[in-house]
Amino acid sequence: MNCCTKAADKTAAKAHCNVHAKKVANKSVRFSDSDNKVKFRHVLKEELQMAWYRPEEYKVFHYDRLSTIQTLRSAKGDLSVLDPNEQCVRGLEMNATPEIFKYRAFGIKTTIRSVLQHQQVQRQIGLKDPASLGMVSVVSSKAARHLAAALALIDSQQSL
Repeated sequence: MNCCTKAADKTAAKAHCNVHAKKVANKSVRFSDSDNKVKFRHVLKEELQMAWYRPEEYKVFHYDRLSTIQTLRSAKGDLSVLDPNEQCVRGLEMNATPEIFKYRAFGIKTTIRSVLQHQQVQRQIGLKDPASLGMVSVVSSKAARHLAAALALIDSQQSL
């Protein structure tokens, strides 16, 4: 369940989702006005252990994911066998087949590579054109955006 699905009624949920859509529409890929510099400080082992999931927790996540996949395979893809309070298929799309994983991973890498290459070319010629950089991102990620919107619509309909 996400923040859009917690609303008490369909109208409130729809209005809240529209707020998210407007926020996303205002985002864009652009050049930073300043150089980003990173400073590192030594982190104690205890601090690291408190900041991240423990290895045992990752094992539980992995086991839960495999358990859900096995349940679906045994049921030949019938989602009705899943307990909605215990199991969820969202996020398992990349585990459907090796081909789907490769296709999605390739799309992600291609989008990132396209934007970074375009940005590098602009810097080499002394140009700073955020609009064209944004267009590269929009064009490269079009299929992923459509898929994300479709999945969000499905999730919102299922939660109401």
